[in-house]
Amino acid sequence: MRISATFCAILLLLVCAVGVGRDLIDILEILRNNVEKANMEVNGVNVKITISIGAISIIPPFNEYERYLKMADDNLYKAKTLGRNKVVIA
Repeated sequence: MRISATFCAILLLLVCAVGVGRDLIDILEILRNNVEKANMEVNGVNVKITISIGAISIIPPFNEYERYLKMADDNLYKAKTLGRNKVVIA
């Protein structure tokens, strides 16, 4: 799978400790919400941006990268289909 300019892959390695209380979906929703609230200026014009996030939650071993990227990409398109500015995780 080729990762193009319109598709950004971010690997989040989360080490969950007892009592942290944050799931992956919570972290991704915080990211999505912060992007939505951010003020961006382009050529003197305020621009609002949003992101759609497709993610997967896996447990090691991480040995099927192409399959994982495809699964996350499928979830990204599900998020866009749901109306954009969404998080879909499986």
